[in-house]
This record gives sequence, C-alpha cells and structure tokens, in this order.
Amino acid sequence: MTLRSRTRSVIAGTLVLLLILAVVVLLRLTGIHRIHHEQVTVASRGAELAATISLPRWGSGPFPALVTVHGSGPRRAEDLRIVWRNLAPEGVVVLTYDKPGVGESTGRFEEVRTDTSEQQLRGIADDVLACLEVLRKHPTG
Repeated sequence: MTLRSRTRSVIAGTLVLLLILAVVVLLRLTGIHRIHHEQVTVASRGAELAATISLPRWGSGPFPALVTVHGSGPRRAEDLRIVWRNLAPEGVVVLTYDKPGVGESTGRFEEVRTDTSEQQLRGIADDVLACLEVLRKHPTG
C-alpha cells in the first residue's frame, strides 16, 4: 500500500467517524431518540380531541406531567412540539391536543372574542381538565 492510498484510507475513516459523531451529537441535542408518543382521544364537551402523549422512553415512572394550553387561535398539537421536544427527554410527560374543530379533533372551533370570552375560556378549561384526567389514568402517572 502506498503512502497516498494509506492517506486516503485514513481520511475516509476519519470522515466516517466524524459523520457518526455528528449524528450522535445531533440525537443527544434534540433528545428525540428518547421520546415515545402515544396517540389518544380525549372526550370533552361533546367532542373527541385528538391528542398526543409524549413521554420519556427511559424509566417506568411515575413522571411529572403537564397539558399544553393553546392561545386563542386554531391550534394543533404539533404547533406546540417545542414543549415536548424539550421536556419529555428530561422526564416530563406532555399531553398536546388539537383544539375542537381543528386538525383531527371533532367539534367546532370558536375564536375567543371579548363578548363571549368568559364562556369560551370556561370551555378551554373543561378541555384541559379532561386532558388532565386522561393523564391521571395513564400508566406512567
């Protein structure tokens, strides 16, 4: 083997190792490899809310848990992926859901307006309470 071919082999091997290292670092930084997702439905106010429970792949719990609460717009569970991406790898169970009438959820979406905000906010609170009940019954809770 010539010096030139040995140099090429060393460079190729080094590049492969760097690529593997980059993938490992990326997976560790994102934490996505340590997250398990379960699709569930949540019954609330006559609607079926499409929801996702994101939980750590390690350990068996119990884990602390939270429900993400959307703003007033038509939001889907995936709009809040930054929450589960950061918390689930750290050992927090996160439930995100599509608002009624949005995404995969049944029901009717209603924009929060000042003249009906009190009633609509009570409805959102009912949705969150129903989500909390699903988490309470979940085996990891």
